[in-house]
Amino acid sequence: MPKPTASWIIRALFKHKVVIMDSDAWKEFEITGIYNTNNVYRELKGANPTVPWKNLIRGNWARPRSIFVLWMACQKRLQTKDRLARFGTMTDGKCLFCGEIETCDHLLFACRFTKDLWKQVITWMQLYHMPQEWDSELKWCITVGRGKSHRAKLIKICLAETVYYVWINRNKGFFQQATDKELVFQEIKVVVLERIQLDRKLRDYCNVVLAN
Repeated sequence: MPKPTASWIIRALFKHKVVIMDSDAWKEFEITGIYNTNNVYRELKGANPTVPWKNLIRGNWARPRSIFVLWMACQKRLQTKDRLARFGTMTDGKCLFCGEIETCDHLLFACRFTKDLWKQVITWMQLYHMPQEWDSELKWCITVGRGKSHRAKLIKICLAETVYYVWINRNKGFFQQATDKELVFQEIKVVVLERIQLDRKLRDYCNVVLAN
């Protein structure tokens, strides 16, 4: 057993000692005398299926908090009211923005308020697309956000920041009036313009492309 003062790596190795010693990587070490940490890690990690939206998360210049909320949304793990009800939480089930039943698909972006917000952001990016509910919208973003182009980078930032602002304002019970929606749109623009400053070429591209 490791000492109480041992590092977390040592404690983790002891915790998985049996698994490690049964692994192909360990058998290779016994034969060659060369220990490959990467091979052991891969065997402990196991095979994970590749998700189609991974590139919306990876290489996204949005704020970490926004990327995290987007990651949750991609997995439909946001605590929307339908999900809370399944867990036994008392809720009226209604969307705070429009009064319809709140699901992830509804909130992003079937709700007329959030759809209008995302449409404003899309128009600001000089793109032409009518928002759909979440599964369809995610597929569209995966397609137009593919690759390393400046447009792809901008789309990923805007998606993450929009999803984040929808979620936090939903939690605040915001969006009760049309003026609130315009205010949130302006907040999204400010944050996006701040994030693109991190990449000079992206900033130069956005100075030409983004609508005022």
